[in-house]
Amino acid sequence: MDNLEAVLAAAILGQCLLTISLLAIKKDPQPIYAPLVVFFAAFIINSVGTMLDIFSFTTTNAFFKYAFDIFSYISLLLLSPALWLYVRNITSPSMIHWKKRDLLHLVLFL
Repeated sequence: MDNLEAVLAAAILGQCLLTISLLAIKKDPQPIYAPLVVFFAAFIINSVGTMLDIFSFTTTNAFFKYAFDIFSYISLLLLSPALWLYVRNITSPSMIHWKKRDLLHLVLFL
């Protein structure tokens, strides 16, 4: 089971890194892809955490393991708001201007 988890975590890590790099080189004047980059970055953090658990890199330092676990749980709180902001950006008929009320979606993360 650990081998399958390691393969899946590595595949997620590679796919997210590829997607972020392709979005980063996109020459779009509107920052509509910024929430999507945040979405995939949160997935990267979680897949790295899974790989660290599988390969037992964190057993020598319990503090590092718990700190990374907390960091990965907190990054999960970014997934839903980032996906919602991205979908709102791509479905809007006009250019989206960020407002203070958009930060309300990040309250749990903050």
